[in-house]
Amino acid sequence: MNMDMEYQEPDEPVPEQSPEWNQVNPLTDGMSCSARSERVLPWKLEQSIPERFRHKRLGDLEPLPEGIREYCGDLAAIRCGNGLILIGPTGTGKTTLAVAILSEIAANARQQNMIVKWETFARFVTAHDLADISRDFDSGEYQQHKKIKLLIIDDIGTSRLTDFGETELASLFDYRYAALLPTIITSNLDAPEFKQYMGERSLSRFVECSQMIKLLGPDRRLAQERT
Repeated sequence: MNMDMEYQEPDEPVPEQSPEWNQVNPLTDGMSCSARSERVLPWKLEQSIPERFRHKRLGDLEPLPEGIREYCGDLAAIRCGNGLILIGPTGTGKTTLAVAILSEIAANARQQNMIVKWETFARFVTAHDLADISRDFDSGEYQQHKKIKLLIIDDIGTSRLTDFGETELASLFDYRYAALLPTIITSNLDAPEFKQYMGERSLSRFVECSQMIKLLGPDRRLAQERT
């Protein structure tokens, strides 16, 4: 239940910028001090997120789907394994929202005087990359994703899994369910397709500890191209 977001003793306030939070990206070493101070996620974690999405915040996405801010603010529930399933058509902002949720959780943890450790706090991974990692389920990389405190899996359902992939994905979900580790999933599948893709058993466990949110509307990327 511990997300490595540990309470500091009152007489040991959290430093304003710990080394791992303040680490400078060598590619953006010339960024302004104000831009650096706005960093919410540790730099190493940012690098696992596609450039287009990594600096998104909930404030950029108003109006938000119902329940999102409440989810991000309830750190006790997240530490008990509560996750999210974000489903909807292509271009409705699922990946953007997932990253913004991650940033909001990290920000809320810091505001509550918790230490967020990059190494064990969170991972962002696409379903395609996770399938590749899962080919060697004894590897350190796979075990890190399996046991990370908060795992975001982006774009589940964009490609069909092999029988082996289905088995390993189910194994990963089963482990995280039993260990009370929260998982946030995004998918272009609708609810019936998602159920078929995940399988009855895995879906049942996910629904038990996760909130499903449907994102509706036109493809925002296409709308931007037309303007």
